[in-house]
Amino acid sequence: MAGRREASALLAVIVALVLIEALVAGTLIIVTYELAAARAYRSSVHARLAAESALAATVHAWPLADAAALPMLGRLRVAPDSVVLPGTSRFDAELERIDAETYLLRGNGTAAEPDTAFAVAAALLRTLDRSPLRALVGAALTAVGAVSVEAGAALHGEAAPPVSLDCVQGFPDADRPIGAAPAAIVADADALVVAADADIRGATITTPSAAEDPFSVLRTGLGPDLAIRADRVEDGAVIAFPSATGTSCDRDADGNWGDPEQPVAPCGRYAPLIFAPGDLTLAAGAGQGILIIAGDLTIMPAARFAGVVIVAGALDLQAGATLEGGVRLASASGVSRIAGAIEYDGCSIARALALAPALARPSLHPSRPRLPAW
Repeated sequence: MAGRREASALLAVIVALVLIEALVAGTLIIVTYELAAARAYRSSVHARLAAESALAATVHAWPLADAAALPMLGRLRVAPDSVVLPGTSRFDAELERIDAETYLLRGNGTAAEPDTAFAVAAALLRTLDRSPLRALVGAALTAVGAVSVEAGAALHGEAAPPVSLDCVQGFPDADRPIGAAPAAIVADADALVVAADADIRGATITTPSAAEDPFSVLRTGLGPDLAIRADRVEDGAVIAFPSATGTSCDRDADGNWGDPEQPVAPCGRYAPLIFAPGDLTLAAGAGQGILIIAGDLTIMPAARFAGVVIVAGALDLQAGATLEGGVRLASASGVSRIAGAIEYDGCSIARALALAPALARPSLHPSRPRLPAW
């Protein structure tokens, strides 16, 4: 009887040991699979973040000239180097041009630790349509309010440029000047007072369209907060002077508004969009790009700016100062004074619109900004 009980106990112990062993084995299998799944998930997250980083880095350091030169359905491999990813994560990107203003950007991300994983992120991007901005400056001077062109001042329109004119080498889609440009476009002919010995070349056109608010066009294209989109935000008095280190233009240097004097210099292809939330004085020097002033603008003698100038308040262009490109005055109150020279230059306008980083930087396409990743 005792022997049977011992045999039963032994059998029970053996069964318990087998069950415990099975339970431990099952637990180890589950833990092993969970660890593998966790490693795979971690790697997939790293790869996904790398792919997203490729998108962000490419948009931040947009390949301006290469993107503009892409033919329709052309592709460009981009290797952004502005972001260093931790560990073994790596990324690159591919840009494909869909139409004149739309690009498909694919970001490829890889991670090698703890497991190898790949991910792709994609976005549909749209660059800014520059034609509404181009239309704001159809003459040397476009004004809605009172303007006094003083003795010795110059207001020059421009004859029709040759069809073969290449204003911005390497930018086949840059807006080209087309046709002759008048000296002035005004909303009220009586508001433009011209001294007898002022140098006026070109026609003066009176049209109600001159009274349209250019800042409405700007905010539609660039966003409601111009300071966010601008390449530079300035106030007070500025001395404009290009700054370069070797062959690299130092775009963050104080007063660096590009180099209109030497187009082939390091800052010759830097034409920033400059926004002043209040009054601004260009005290000396030379700059280029797009100058948007929410207050009054004063240009001191010997100072020069080339490109697009849009002023919400009054303009005081002093004797000896020069504006090349096109000027738009939006204020119906106050009197703007022109004692220097405003010379319409379609190429300066085209260069400003093509080379301003703020205009070239793409944004997500409103119809379908993000595409499924795979």
